[in-house]
This record gives sequence, C-alpha cells and structure tokens, in this order.
Amino acid sequence: MSLKPSGLWLHSEFRKLWAGQASSIFASQAMYLALPLVAVIVLEATPVQMGILSALSGVPAIFGLFLGSWADRRQKRPILVWADLTRAVLMAAVPITHVAGVLTIEVLYVVSFGLAALTLLFQIGYRAMLPAVVERSEITEANSKLELATAGAGVAGPAGVGPLVQLVTAPISLIAGSILYLASAVIFLAIKSEECVSEESREAGRGIKDGLSYFWRHKPLVGIVASSVVFSIFATALESLALLYMVRELGLNPGTIGLMITVAGTGLFMGSIISGRYMSRIGAGRATTLGLAAVAIGDFSIPLASGPLPLVIGTLVAGGFATQIGIVLYNVGGASIRQSTVPDALQARLTSISVVFGRIGVPVGGLLGGFLGEWIGLRETLFIAACGLLAGTGFLVAFRTWHVRLPDPAH
Repeated sequence: MSLKPSGLWLHSEFRKLWAGQASSIFASQAMYLALPLVAVIVLEATPVQMGILSALSGVPAIFGLFLGSWADRRQKRPILVWADLTRAVLMAAVPITHVAGVLTIEVLYVVSFGLAALTLLFQIGYRAMLPAVVERSEITEANSKLELATAGAGVAGPAGVGPLVQLVTAPISLIAGSILYLASAVIFLAIKSEECVSEESREAGRGIKDGLSYFWRHKPLVGIVASSVVFSIFATALESLALLYMVRELGLNPGTIGLMITVAGTGLFMGSIISGRYMSRIGAGRATTLGLAAVAIGDFSIPLASGPLPLVIGTLVAGGFATQIGIVLYNVGGASIRQSTVPDALQARLTSISVVFGRIGVPVGGLLGGFLGEWIGLRETLFIAACGLLAGTGFLVAFRTWHVRLPDPAH
C-alpha cells in the first residue's frame, strides 16, 4: 500500500487550513483542562465560583447569530488571525498575572468568557472559509481530514496537558496554549483563497433574518439542527453522570477510566478515515443519521455494563469506540451537507445557527441529568439519555436529511 500523500493532502492551501485548525484545537485543550485547574489548585475556588466559570464559557453562544451575520460580510482569514492573536494574549494573561502576584478568580472569569467568545467566532469563521479553499466536491474529504486534527487533540491533548501541569504548574502551562494560538495565526496569514463577501445590507438584524429565512426553507438543514439540539441535551445529561456512575456503581478507579477514554478515543481516528468513503457509498444524509444512531447505541454500553471487571471494561471500551466513530460521522456529515448546499455568502450565518442551537441544550441537559439522577437513579437516567439520543435520529428522517446525497468527487 502506497504511503504517498494523495487527495487534499496535495492541496497546499488546504494543508495550511488543516495545520492552522489543528494548532488552534490543541491550544484550546489548555483552555478546557488547565484553566479550571488554575481555579481549583491555585485559587482554591469554591463550587459556586467553579459554576460561574463554567457558565461564562457558554454565555457567548447567545451572540452566535450576530457573529455569523457579521462574519459573512467580511473576509474570513483576517477574522481567524485576529481571533488567534487575541486568544494568545488572553491566555498569556493568566501566567503573567500569576507571576506578578495579582491573579484572581475575576481574571479567570474575563479570560474564560473572552476565550469562549473568540473560539466560537473561530469555529464559525474556519467552517465558513472552507468552501473558499476547496471545491464543493471536496467538502466531505476536507471535513474528514479536519476531523483527524480534532481526533488527535481529543486523544493527545489531555495526555499532554496533564503532565505539563504537574511539571510547570497550571498557570505556567497555559504559555504552551498561547504559543500554539500564535502559530495558528501565522499559518492562517499564509493562506491564499478567493472568499465570497456578502453585498447585502450591513445591518446585523437584516443579515440574521436572511440567514434564518434560508435555514427554515431548507428542511434537511432544519433536521440537522433539530437533531443537534436533542444531541446536546441528552449527551450532556449522560456525560454529567457517566463518570459518577463508573466510580460509584461500577467501582472503576480514575486511572482505569482514563485509559479506557484514551483507547476508545481511537474511534475518532477510525471515523475520520472511513467517513469520506462511507458517505460516498451510502450518502451524506444516511451517514449522518446512522452516525447519531451509533452514538446512542455506544452510550447504551454504560448502563448495560455489568459482570466481572474485564467484561465491564471491555463493554465500556467497545461502546466508547462506537460512540466516537458515530460522532465523527454525524459531525462530518452535517457540516458537509451545510457547506455543500448553502451559498458562500450565507456560510457563516448558517454555521452560527448550527453552533448556537447545538449549544442551547447544554445547560438544559446538565440540569436534566442532575435532577433525574437524584430522583430516579443514575442507571435509569443513563438509559433515558441514550434513548433520547436515539430519538434524535427521528428529526433527520422526518425532515428528509436522510435522503441527502452530495456530488461524487469523481464527477
């Protein structure tokens, strides 16, 4: 088998986009892991303060539709560069204030909110920029390859951030994230692309209205977003209790759980490798639907796991592997359908609609999981969450997302 690069790996501008996105995602691992550790270890934050810190990272989603409308009327590359540079400065503020002896929880509040807002803008921008870098027929392959970077960060990121925190302390470890954001900015500066900028009114409200109007007229897109709301609610409900259930009910220790997550995380790589070929064979709509079904089926492994310890671990790893493959198929399929069917001038707005509605369910799911877990029990709630995820596929069928096929790259 030839190991020579092929397809979009030969596309110089796509390679830059991939490298910039990969650097940014790895940097964000510091935001998701090291920043809370600064609050816990250095500032000895209270539970209420930790709750506020988490909540602030979700608040920027409220402005997502405005960010999408704003981004559609501008070149995407400068937005990505600006977002990376600003995130680098914000992240560097934590070790700087720590060394200066003026680091407080209020500083982390500002940094958390700012990083979350800029990360949201970055996600909208780079997804909207992709159709300007590759051909429409290459969208599915491009998204599959972009998911490789996400998979790598998901597996290697936690493994790298943890030891770094132990080695140099949590605040100082954030310097690595700041450097990676700077590297991402430099890479995006080097990209050459012909981007489409909307010529419509510069009024934000008008832009949002036009984006929502296009969205409601195209039912497959409605199906994807509706399923993503269901996904965020029930996936968050499940994730909020899964660790607790594994420790208290299944008797697993943190080391075993961490190893299982790492092994199951290889499913992200497998999904990234097979997603393009799989969608070409059965269609992007079917792959998206079956991907969500695989997530639900894999998550059933948590409440179903029982018996001797090796059997429990094997069940959870197999289920986690299936879930990770399903997540990649679902994400790549949904993004490819949107990017292939939406006009370039509306890409950022439609991306922002998808991102914003997809995040609406996160606080709902967290509260739902917590209250149900307390009321009816952990195992029963995990079953309900997995059933809810499976029910989300109904929206993809009802709104005819299931039937969507994208152009074959060969034609």
